[in-house]
Amino acid sequence: MSKRLSIPVIPFVLALSASWASAATIDSAEAALAAGDADSALEQVLTVLETDPDNPEALDLTANLGMLTGMPGLARDSLLHRAGLLVAAGDKAAVRSVHEQLSGLNATQPEWVDQQLQAIAQVTEEQAPAYQDWSAITQDAQMALEGGDPESAIAAQETALMMALENFGEEHWITIVSYRDLGFLYRQMGNAEAADQNYQEALARATGLLGESHPQTLEILGMLAELYQAAGMGEQALSIQMDVINGLTQGLGAANEMTLSARYSLISWFESAGDYQTALAEIESVCSDIVDQYGAWHPQAVDCIYYRASTEQTLGQTRKAADSYREVISLLAGTQPAVNDYVF
Repeated sequence: MSKRLSIPVIPFVLALSASWASAATIDSAEAALAAGDADSALEQVLTVLETDPDNPEALDLTANLGMLTGMPGLARDSLLHRAGLLVAAGDKAAVRSVHEQLSGLNATQPEWVDQQLQAIAQVTEEQAPAYQDWSAITQDAQMALEGGDPESAIAAQETALMMALENFGEEHWITIVSYRDLGFLYRQMGNAEAADQNYQEALARATGLLGESHPQTLEILGMLAELYQAAGMGEQALSIQMDVINGLTQGLGAANEMTLSARYSLISWFESAGDYQTALAEIESVCSDIVDQYGAWHPQAVDCIYYRASTEQTLGQTRKAADSYREVISLLAGTQPAVNDYVF
């Protein structure tokens, strides 16, 4: 009798022993992390994943350790795998939690971005009162703009720029911001020439102090591209916007939220020009990168695929659009409580 029972019992015992071993290793890894030894913790938890790649505790810990040790790719891979397992298990609330972590991960920027910015944004104790006055004036400019008084907004922002130059000098982030924001206000007023002049002042200083590949420099360059696009300088705007996208892709990644914003702006320009075929090609590229970095079930991916479907429909690609809409429904079903065709 005992021999017959031993056949199914042995695999169960082995599995149980492996589970205990994994749990013990994870406990040891967590203890190492608590003691400040992230490298040891990572080494231990990776040994668990070698034999138990679907272990939820190991995947969660690996994601955290990936961020702590400067390995965002490892963190992303762990979170993507975890999301897939949770979708298969039907744990929709947990899937959404992992998606929030992926959103945060894709919004982060390399340390050098903040380090370079901080180097030109220091405010000394003596400059603190001037900084408070400058902040108050810029807020006045914003309130005037929101209140429908652009002339007062520009007057306030010009005062802020003079304060920045007087108290912080030419080579300071506050001065760059002052030029940039004044350019934006002039654009809102429809004064393209003054907007261009101030954007160029901000861009020249940002390029010199931060470098042409810094995201803040590229953001100003993107504002200049938008100005040219609105002014009917399509070819020049397109060339600049491509430089922005390439720079952000190299510095932050193809699916970072800043990069995606620039890519979606480019798509909207193609749509405004009636070039939906080129827009669709760009949307397909964006969707592919989002799926790689966020996962197929993430809201960013679902929104992009829905965008693709609507563009396919605009182009008369009815069958492709129907397939894309069905894909959206299928993906939503993995994270939303109840989804059916009536969603659309």
